[in-house]
Amino acid sequence: ELPAALADWDVARARVAVHPAPAGLAHDYAQATAALARLAAFVAMEAGASRAPEPERVMALCARFRRRLPAEIAFRARLIRDA
Repeated sequence: ELPAALADWDVARARVAVHPAPAGLAHDYAQATAALARLAAFVAMEAGASRAPEPERVMALCARFRRRLPAEIAFRARLIRDA
């Protein structure tokens, strides 16, 4: 899901870069960027979960956000694309 989320974010980035009034897209772009950063962090956390004192809890938390964050990024990218 990280590569697909990055692709969605990149579509948003490209649209913001050429939009005549990018300030109006700033909030959604910032939210997409923050969600992408969180997704990358959860992917990294999941990769190291086996070293945690309670790896199953870390894995469950990561799975929850890895399901949710790509949808948020795609939603924000669509808002920006359609602006």
